[in-house]
Amino acid sequence: VGLACHNYESTYQVFPPAFYVELELAGGVPTRRVAYNWGTAILPYLEQDNLAKQYDFNTWFWNPTNATAANQVVKIYLCPSS
Repeated sequence: VGLACHNYESTYQVFPPAFYVELELAGGVPTRRVAYNWGTAILPYLEQDNLAKQYDFNTWFWNPTNATAANQVVKIYLCPSS
């Protein structure tokens, strides 16, 4: 995970955000909502590129379009004792 974060930093010159939120407003009404965390951002650097491609980075993580990707278990994020 640490190496994946450093590879992300090498690509973007910044470490992955703990949590990224973006709102676009039109007349005070949200027209675009984006939200994801560091674990999602580094998926391509964990050899999980196919999972990252399933995820729509242009919407919230709880949007139904992200349900399949969000429900996948990424084993590297699990504690070995579990």
